[in-house]
Amino acid sequence: MYFITAFRGRGREVFRAQRPFNHSESVYCRAFSILIRSFRMKSEWRKTFFSSVCRYLIVFISLIVLAISGQGSADQSPDEQDNADESTLSFADTIVITANDGLAHALEKDTGFISVVETDPLVSPFAETADVLENVVGVTVNQYGGLGMFSFISIRGSEANQVSYYLNGIPLNSATSGYFNLGSVPLGFLEHIEVYRGWTPPTLGQPALGGAVNFVTRSKLDGSMGQIAISAGSFDTYQGSLSIQTGNEKNRWLLYSNRLDTKGDFSYVHDNGTPNNTSDDRTIDRTNADLNSNDFLLNYVHQPSETFQLTVLATYQDKEHGVPGNATLQTESTHLDENSLFFDLSSRFFECFHDRSDFTVQLFHHYLTSDFSDPEGEVSLLTRSSEGRTNRTGLRLLYSASLPHSNTLSFASGFSRETNTTSNEVRGIFVPGHLEKNRLIYYVALDDKWLLFNDRFQVRPSIRFDGIRNEDLSTNDDQFFHDYDNPERSWLCTSPQLALQWSLSSQFSFKASVGKYSRYPALEELYGDRGSTAGNPGLEAETGINRDIGFFWTDHLQDQCRFFLEYAYFDKESQDLLTHVQNSQYTFRVENIGAARIRGHEFHVRSLWASILSLGLNYTYQDARDVSQVPYYRDRYLPNRPLQELTTNLTLSIEPVSLHYDTTYQSHTYLDRANLKEVPDRLVHNLSVEWSEFFDGLSCLLEMRNITDNQIEDMAGYPLPGRSFSFSVHYQLTH
Repeated sequence: MYFITAFRGRGREVFRAQRPFNHSESVYCRAFSILIRSFRMKSEWRKTFFSSVCRYLIVFISLIVLAISGQGSADQSPDEQDNADESTLSFADTIVITANDGLAHALEKDTGFISVVETDPLVSPFAETADVLENVVGVTVNQYGGLGMFSFISIRGSEANQVSYYLNGIPLNSATSGYFNLGSVPLGFLEHIEVYRGWTPPTLGQPALGGAVNFVTRSKLDGSMGQIAISAGSFDTYQGSLSIQTGNEKNRWLLYSNRLDTKGDFSYVHDNGTPNNTSDDRTIDRTNADLNSNDFLLNYVHQPSETFQLTVLATYQDKEHGVPGNATLQTESTHLDENSLFFDLSSRFFECFHDRSDFTVQLFHHYLTSDFSDPEGEVSLLTRSSEGRTNRTGLRLLYSASLPHSNTLSFASGFSRETNTTSNEVRGIFVPGHLEKNRLIYYVALDDKWLLFNDRFQVRPSIRFDGIRNEDLSTNDDQFFHDYDNPERSWLCTSPQLALQWSLSSQFSFKASVGKYSRYPALEELYGDRGSTAGNPGLEAETGINRDIGFFWTDHLQDQCRFFLEYAYFDKESQDLLTHVQNSQYTFRVENIGAARIRGHEFHVRSLWASILSLGLNYTYQDARDVSQVPYYRDRYLPNRPLQELTTNLTLSIEPVSLHYDTTYQSHTYLDRANLKEVPDRLVHNLSVEWSEFFDGLSCLLEMRNITDNQIEDMAGYPLPGRSFSFSVHYQLTH
């Protein structure tokens, strides 16, 4: 129904009169209409953007021509050229993971420090995306409570809103707030997750200060199969999922649905507001932490020939949950309802303009609703209720070709437009208003990969140009929030990167990269949110230089034993960081006064012995310091960045039983920039036992999390669950 209402006014009736309505046509028409409207922007801004792009493209293409010419001096026979690497690379350098790749994934062995996490089969019946990412080296997970609550990650000490998120290459970060909730991507949707800890392919997205995460949906649709799983666990938690896939060589389908319900009423120790006095501590239950969610995914692949593939992806999510508040001030009635509809239409052409090339046209649309209610003022002092609507539509053009002389060139271009409308009912002296904010992004990206000296040395220069235009169409006369005259703000951004790799052998390689990264202010930071943040359209982008260097070693010690070791040193400098500064009794104003310096080391080791014993270890040391000119904060540790993190996991498999044990350790950290509120060290143990195929396709899993019942809190006094149990039964029917 949403795509019908997306066409307003006279165009809606005309479109209906011409032919029956079609979802894919609606997205094409909407993208085309936005493209036409976008060219009505100010000609001066448009001219500056395209002139800058053309100037840099000339330099970039000239360097490529010179490099190819230089390589041409080394005579290469036609046979040798034909035997060059003909593997087709995707545009985010996402190499499809197969069982033959084993532990040393092809993507992890490519340029840059990248981690790949397979999400199937699940290791926990109630596992969330945040739980999986917690086992990635360099990644710190922060959560605002139990199952389904808001969660995010920090990569190499970054801020939460400095990490860019994508679903099959499509941006997910909110232009309004800049954040993304990991709970918005159900784990059952995914085939694997790619974590770019430093260097990021410019064809994937704008290089972000905090790295990038790309969620890849389930695409292995070979054969016919049905799966059903039922789970139950602590805190009145129940889950049921159904997955069906079928098809033939030309047409393949996947349907997935999931239902989750939980009260989330775990027990925790309440310090009664006196953290230094333990005599009045008591154990109480979490309130208003219930969650009811429904998730649906439909994936259709049509491949009539070896040179063309059409993919249609649609997802829908419906979440109703309470907003529980912190440990001291729990809530009873505050509530949040969220809905999300995602549509992606992708056409992929193989051998397009070149016999070793890949061209993709991708149209997408994302619609989100958010209804917040706080009738008793338990969470917000100003906002009684809020209704938010977000529309994001865009187009991506991606082309990659393997050229002579071991050269692979990738090109990407496209645009996206996000519109957010919010209606707030507020308290006190403030007048209710209707907020409407828009952000339009154009981009062009080039990525060139050269293989030199018999493919032992890789040089990978890349560059991306982004044009960003913001507009505030809100109706609001309140000068607390709107004390500016010009509602428009535009930026032009150039993001160069360089990655190197030197392979001493097929098992050992050195890596290094350097690049300019940035984050642009969110719309709420520019124009305010009618709550506690006042607008400041004069903000500039956060910028920084990221550097890293290291190596990896992978080997087959014996026929049945595999080993992978990776080390990286990283150094990040960030300037003009956005900081909230109080400017009245009720409001804050964002200013560019922050700066940070983050240095650290990463170790990642894993091994597999005869498919029986699997061992893994991740260790991260990061020194994340505030280097701004604010005396009270300078040289302090950045909040929620532990100095040390260690995760270990062990899996012992003796068919048909598997035992999995893992631990997570974090050193102490701080909740505030002044380093006054300290969170002590934590150590969490988890254990699970799986019995597979104990009866004709039937498997079961028993899990215990946080075995020692460690009382933990992540964010500003939000407690996390203690010891919990879960049991799952899984049935699979294969045809």
